[in-house]
Amino acid sequence: MNLLNANRILLLPSLLLALILGGCAPTSGTGSGDDATILGGTDTTNPKSGTQSAGIADELSKKMCEKVATCYSGIAVSACSEAVKKAKGIPSKLGDKESDFPTLEDVDTGASNQTLRINQTSLKRCHAELDQLPCSGRELGAAYNPKKPKDFSKFGALLVQTSGSCPNVIENKIR
Repeated sequence: MNLLNANRILLLPSLLLALILGGCAPTSGTGSGDDATILGGTDTTNPKSGTQSAGIADELSKKMCEKVATCYSGIAVSACSEAVKKAKGIPSKLGDKESDFPTLEDVDTGASNQTLRINQTSLKRCHAELDQLPCSGRELGAAYNPKKPKDFSKFGALLVQTSGSCPNVIENKIR
């Protein structure tokens, strides 16, 4: 009888701990659809806001810098990405014709506070077009000058202006 009571005493705290911690395991994804992206909260579905696309600045600037780094040696992708996020004019190549969002960081802010929406299909196509750019193509030549390795101001030239792709990433503004 004493052994049975001792097992019950040990089992009760273990069961209680399992019940308390049972809902704390991280999940693998956020959002509720194929086009949803991580918003910048945690990896346990705790996004900063209910929009579908905050984080475009990190995502797109890194993609652009990785492309240029495959063609030119000596480019630090992280430093390039930070500079591209702050470069003015890139959002105009993504569909912001009124220049309400001068930098990619401003686009992130607009998506977070729900003043714009990102067309995820166009964003995916834009990424694919970036991947396909040849190193000897005019877009890369217009975007980056190896004689000025820290000048990222013309990176908007990498965003190919094919309908349904880069120029349609900023879908609409919410007023």
